[in-house]
Amino acid sequence: NVLDVRQESLPYLLLNVVLPLLLEVLILAYAVAQVYTTVNKPRFLKNATLYLGDLTHSGTRGNRYHEIGTFKPVALDQYNKFKYRFSLIPTMKTKIIPLQNGVSISAGDGGSILCHGQVWYRGEITPVQFNLRNRFDHPAKVAEYVQDNSLKIQVLSPYDEDAVEPIATIDRPSDEMYYVFTDMTKDTLVDGIAVIANGMIVAYALPANQ
Repeated sequence: NVLDVRQESLPYLLLNVVLPLLLEVLILAYAVAQVYTTVNKPRFLKNATLYLGDLTHSGTRGNRYHEIGTFKPVALDQYNKFKYRFSLIPTMKTKIIPLQNGVSISAGDGGSILCHGQVWYRGEITPVQFNLRNRFDHPAKVAEYVQDNSLKIQVLSPYDEDAVEPIATIDRPSDEMYYVFTDMTKDTLVDGIAVIANGMIVAYALPANQ
């Protein structure tokens, strides 16, 4: 018997050979990209914590101050989980995480935190009662104090260049550095001086015993 061998048509080859092979290559490339981007995305530092507190302007003429209330810690390890790192479209960007009152962050390179949304300001916390200063060398001590009391700190003004500076990134954990997250359009005048009316005060640190 003689079998006739004939070459398949180009449309047949494209549909049944080339297209399936191309799909397999694309699926493999997608899987590799997912693994690579997920593994290499920036992470929050191990055991790093954000301490968040409400910031409210108070006081009267000649006695202005801000109060910190409901200070609470937010452990950042939970945001290193797969669900916060995976995205359907592979990207090196990490997910933006909303925390509270408009505060949103994402992990940056080298353990930094990227701030999203409104403007942040930074400066060392300065209690109105200076004899309390030594109690606040770590954010955990501030949180403990605020749980039992209200903490009065020197008034913060976005126009006081010595105390505050606009930033978009918190570069590294610090036991002394605090940040203010606020809406510039909602500043208020007190005795003719612009102050931050309301906002969030934030500290980024590693546990005190680490």
